[in-house]
Amino acid sequence: MGDVLDQLASAVAAPVSAFLLGNACQEAHRYVSTDDRTVATVIISHELIWEITEQLIARGICTRAPQDEDLTGLLFLLANRSS
Repeated sequence: MGDVLDQLASAVAAPVSAFLLGNACQEAHRYVSTDDRTVATVIISHELIWEITEQLIARGICTRAPQDEDLTGLLFLLANRSS
């Protein structure tokens, strides 16, 4: 806690969380099938995490685990060692 990586993560997370909690995110809430704003915010945050993951995969930064691995339906990332 409090190291450089925490500081960098906080610098990225602060504007994202402000967006998710602010009025600007209301448009996204219209596409989530719940009237509970807290639940909608968690769903939108989840989608954001998946989108970041997909972009990292598309750019070759990481990859999905092999299909024959027992991953219990979750996506795990394997570091691309050639980077």
